[in-house]
Amino acid sequence: MKGKALLVFAILALTGASAWAQSPYDEDLWVGGHLSFWNTDEFTNGIGAGVDVWLDVGWGFTVRASGTHFRDFDIKVGPFMIDIEINQASGTLMYNFIEGHFRSPLAVYLGGGYDYNWVDAEADLGATVDFEDGDGWHAVAGARWALDPGVSIFAEAVYRDFETDATAGGGLVAINPQVFTGWGFAVGVMFGF
Repeated sequence: MKGKALLVFAILALTGASAWAQSPYDEDLWVGGHLSFWNTDEFTNGIGAGVDVWLDVGWGFTVRASGTHFRDFDIKVGPFMIDIEINQASGTLMYNFIEGHFRSPLAVYLGGGYDYNWVDAEADLGATVDFEDGDGWHAVAGARWALDPGVSIFAEAVYRDFETDATAGGGLVAINPQVFTGWGFAVGVMFGF
């Protein structure tokens, strides 16, 4: 009788320990969306929205692909007010310092990566202004919180750097290089699969 009770206790203890060690981030693929804010040094602030795909590749690393549409960047160049929109595709490698250890819903990460930016500019007074598309980089620090297994929210600080050349008057006038550099943040929701 004593042996059976000990066996039942051992099974319950192992089952409980296994459940305790299980992470709320067991899914490897996460898909979701985000809202972003980009506080540039030279332009007015940009506001954006986009989609994310995160893939946990092991050893605490996550590979992330994102697409964001930023709008509302404005700058005055001479007599012209220029309204700018940027479509940004990003690839990021992140390291998770804390991710679901001891069933914690908190995951903290740092990362960095590459951006490609497509720029659309429109000037007032009938002027034509062209910004070159180009690449940039970013660094990110953030945290995720599991609301439920398979559902998490995140908030992060992002530093972005993108420099482009611009011309006006059909390419006849070169405008000083335009630098989209600055801190911002993003918040979003992710669903695990």
